[in-house]
Amino acid sequence: MAEVGVRVAFVEDLAVELERAPRVGEAGSP
Repeated sequence: MAEVGVRVAFVEDLAVELERAPRVGEAGSP
């Protein structure tokens, strides 16, 4: 089940990137 581990790692990394990225559509939206 290595595939599942890779997917989980990818999702977690993606979540970290989203946390770092500025929120578009929240406060400060043009």
